[in-house]
Amino acid sequence: MSRLTIRLVERQTTRVVLPPREVAFLLTQARELVEVRPCFQPNVYRITPRGFVGWFDGPSRRFAIRPQVPWPTLQLLLGFRPTRQGHEATGELETELLMLMAEEFLHRLGKLERNGLFPGYHEQDSVAPFLRGKLRTVEQLREAAVRAFPDRFQIRESVLGLDTPWNRILRATASHLLAQPHLPSATRKRLQVAICPLECIPAGQWEENDFSAAIADRRLSHYQPVLEVCRLIHSGFTAASTQDGGSTAFLMNLGQVFERYLGMQLVRAYANLPNWSVQVQPRLNAGVAEFQPDFIISKDGQAEMVFDAKWKHPRPEASDLHQVLAYGNVTGAKHVGLVYPGRRLAKRSVILRGRTQRLTLLQVPIFGMVTDNWLPRLSRWLRKRV
Repeated sequence: MSRLTIRLVERQTTRVVLPPREVAFLLTQARELVEVRPCFQPNVYRITPRGFVGWFDGPSRRFAIRPQVPWPTLQLLLGFRPTRQGHEATGELETELLMLMAEEFLHRLGKLERNGLFPGYHEQDSVAPFLRGKLRTVEQLREAAVRAFPDRFQIRESVLGLDTPWNRILRATASHLLAQPHLPSATRKRLQVAICPLECIPAGQWEENDFSAAIADRRLSHYQPVLEVCRLIHSGFTAASTQDGGSTAFLMNLGQVFERYLGMQLVRAYANLPNWSVQVQPRLNAGVAEFQPDFIISKDGQAEMVFDAKWKHPRPEASDLHQVLAYGNVTGAKHVGLVYPGRRLAKRSVILRGRTQRLTLLQVPIFGMVTDNWLPRLSRWLRKRV
């Protein structure tokens, strides 16, 4: 089914003409993705994406949401290497986003294959003239009913090969990318060549326990970079639960991407500092409720600072302040803060009236000429506050 594509920009409002069935879909099944407000004209609505980038299908329309930030910034937040696509692209969003994901997947897969794919043991059903492994009783009884004197055994044995959870993830990710019609032909050919060593693995969807098994195996440290991209691609294709069987979608929550980027930077900044540690999105049980702040910075095991990341303009709302102050009360931290994206490192700290906590509003540079100089500066400034 061909759909008319509606082009939107993340966090920006666009006037769109929509049929009633499409409006009902957005209001019921896509409320978390876009905000819909009627205008004073028939069938005209103001559509504002809530912070997602990608596309999703409605009953008769495709909604393509372009990032408000430039492509180099998006690559920075995702942890991708800069590529020639790192400019203000002008093509279709579906093609640009798929090419960005596929190019990074190919880059990390190439580095992995140079180090060698790691095999493992897996269960395989087969027929053998002698008994080894486990006997498949049901199949063997069925064979005995056909032959008076069966001369072979239906068995399940352990075989060393590439059909392992970590390699199944790679195979399924490549298959999912190849199934997308918007993937450029040049990238498609490179991807088909790259997965030739994995053609022995059946193409299919990987499960969460496959990823857990790959992460838990200490022998697979060289797999972690490409597995991170696989999880990002997988979550993008499964993020929209609004689709029916014949629809497609790929969505990224830029708020979560920003939180992940900040977490990696803070862990890196405090990695070599004795007595200091950083927790990224820990779960805290307060008895009657469970809290999950974005970052807790501790010294000697005591929480000193609690921060929450906000992917929006640096204008704190009352709900944001209440949220981070609650985190401070639960953890006992005397320093709480909100972190926003910006063009330069900016910080403002105030002492709250009637409270012992200090509130900090931070902006970290992600636009323009971004360097790593801000990270040690921010770390030193935060330690001085303690």
